[in-house]
Amino acid sequence: MEVEPGYVPALNYLSLTYYQQNLTRHQEQLTRQAVELMEKAVTLSERDPTRLEDLGFLLAKVGRTNDAQAILTELESADKQKYVSKVDFAVLVAALGQKDRALALLEEALKRKEGQLVQMKVDPLYDDLRGDPQFQEVLSRVGLGDKVSSGR
Repeated sequence: MEVEPGYVPALNYLSLTYYQQNLTRHQEQLTRQAVELMEKAVTLSERDPTRLEDLGFLLAKVGRTNDAQAILTELESADKQKYVSKVDFAVLVAALGQKDRALALLEEALKRKEGQLVQMKVDPLYDDLRGDPQFQEVLSRVGLGDKVSSGR
């Protein structure tokens, strides 16, 4: 830019670079805000298992897998003392990359007739599992048909 300040391609690419950096910063800010809000929800709900699962899911998605794994451990411990939905477990372990375990948990949830299963067809929390034939089979058995659509 110092050699030829009016060189249009350089101005264009520099502008796009600044724009992308701004988007990245904006994304980081939104991610930070999302985590903070979810942590507040977990606290206000007195560590409700579904809110914990949501936080764990979010943390896994933003790369904080150790924190997400700690929440999974907390949920596993809580499951020994009170009801924790298998659907909640499934969503969190799927976000942690444990697809087979998540699908097995959804099978368990289906046997228990957990109500949250009715959201599977459109809820973006299930996006990690959508392409799997076993997920589609669970969807069919829930009565949600053969077509799988993303909630996005």
